[in-house]
Amino acid sequence: MIVFSMKWWAKERELNNIDVAVLGGGTAGSLAAAMLGRMGISTILVDIHQVYPVEFRCEKLDGDQVDLLKKTGLVDAVLAAATPMTEIWVARRGYVIGKKQGKHGEPCEYGVAYEDLVNVIRRQIPDSVQFICAKVTKITTSSDRQEITLSNGDTWSTRLIVVATGLNNVVRGAITRSEISKCHSISVGFDLTSKAGFKFQALTYSAEKPGPMGYVSMFPIGSRMRANVFVYYGDIRHPWCQEVRTSPLSALYSVMPRLKRLLGDAVVSSDIQIRPVDLYAAQNHEQQPGLVLAGDSFATSDPAAGTGLNKVLTDVDRLCHHIPTWLATPGMGIEKIQTYYSDPVKVTCDEWSLGEAFYNRSLASDTTLLWRIRRMGWIGLDMMGISIPQLRLMAANAVR
Repeated sequence: MIVFSMKWWAKERELNNIDVAVLGGGTAGSLAAAMLGRMGISTILVDIHQVYPVEFRCEKLDGDQVDLLKKTGLVDAVLAAATPMTEIWVARRGYVIGKKQGKHGEPCEYGVAYEDLVNVIRRQIPDSVQFICAKVTKITTSSDRQEITLSNGDTWSTRLIVVATGLNNVVRGAITRSEISKCHSISVGFDLTSKAGFKFQALTYSAEKPGPMGYVSMFPIGSRMRANVFVYYGDIRHPWCQEVRTSPLSALYSVMPRLKRLLGDAVVSSDIQIRPVDLYAAQNHEQQPGLVLAGDSFATSDPAAGTGLNKVLTDVDRLCHHIPTWLATPGMGIEKIQTYYSDPVKVTCDEWSLGEAFYNRSLASDTTLLWRIRRMGWIGLDMMGISIPQLRLMAANAVR
């Protein structure tokens, strides 16, 4: 009886002695758990997957994202699991117009499957962080301590909840979502093989004329040549989207006929993955004490713009900057939470990410004179190996 009582007391003490509960074990949640654990902050990570499954999401890291990863202390482990690219061909209308190269022969980008990225990050989480494979069934918040109930029957008391569950809205009722752009873009992913071999290490191929076709990015992940296609048809039921499910190269060549010059005898060698993306943002989040949103739980990004990982890494970096200060004093009221949502670095990144989503869509499809001129300027910068998104982010930071 005494042994049983001691075990019960130890269990109760554990369930009520946590500073941060991270809900969701994707990139944002796993990164937050790893960084908080390394800072010595008592943390639990809750996710329904013991090992993160295959998911079609971010598959490339660019130079800016690598720089952000360096702030996490996990960059070496992540890059060791990624495939470096030292040269990327930039092509239009069947011709190579420029080549992007890393400085001093270093990689300029990296290819990595999303599930590999997440699972590598998870392996960097300290043993002090307890991983709980369960669903969250209930959340109760206050200006002091928070409570989460899990599908395994446990109820945890914690000072702060970090919600990083992506599209799964576990905070029902209190926090709602505002739709910004329904089916803003559609992403398609598949592997390619070629008997003759590919002449390029990686390739970015833009639409041959203004319209709903965005661009194609081809890059290595291990021994595979991966293709990501980004389009703006606005409806997953569009005939082109149906064709790409069964005959992806035929669908591509129907709108990019000159692409075949660069692909030669390439054939598709994997299943086709297709993902429509809605742009939305959280509402009423600033009035919720004891709880913060990170990554897609806060606001989604457009994969075609390639800003999603920037946003996730920025969210986690700023959170881990503020959390130690919050924990240093009693309470977890909205006045603390709002310092994260109003953080200038986060705000700039969020605004830039949303702006890039609409900028890229207009750049691909708008036929007005202004956007024709902008397309010509974009082509010129491409030929010089200059990244427009990076320039626009630098400009946004300079304004602030």
